Amino acid sequence: MPASTTGGMATEFAIDVRKKDGSLFYHEATIKSPELPAPPQFPDGCVNCIDKYKADLDFWVAYCKKEADLFKAIHDYHSARTDYCMKHRNDEIDEKYITGEPSPQTIEEAKKEITKLRR
Repeated sequence: MPASTTGGMATEFAIDVRKKDGSLFYHEATIKSPELPAPPQFPDGCVNCIDKYKADLDFWVAYCKKEADLFKAIHDYHSARTDYCMKHRNDEIDEKYITGEPSPQTIEEAKKEITKLRR
């Protein structure tokens, strides 16, 4: 899975950890960081424009925080998945934890999976 940045660069990597018999017990997942929109432009000075700017800025901040929180939750899931796979390398591990796919799509899904992995 490629990782992209706003500069247009892409990086791809793969780390597989295998048992002596060659069977896979952990695959590193690439987490794509969110591309955040540009902040709203500061207005020229009209009062109505400043109120709209403040509202737009509040919306932008909330959106960026939500995206950052989701990125952090998915990162925490993959970190917990790594710990789980390393700890249970000689046990039967669910394929989704070995490969990291599918990855959680919401903060709630990530928290639920992290709770499962840390039991």
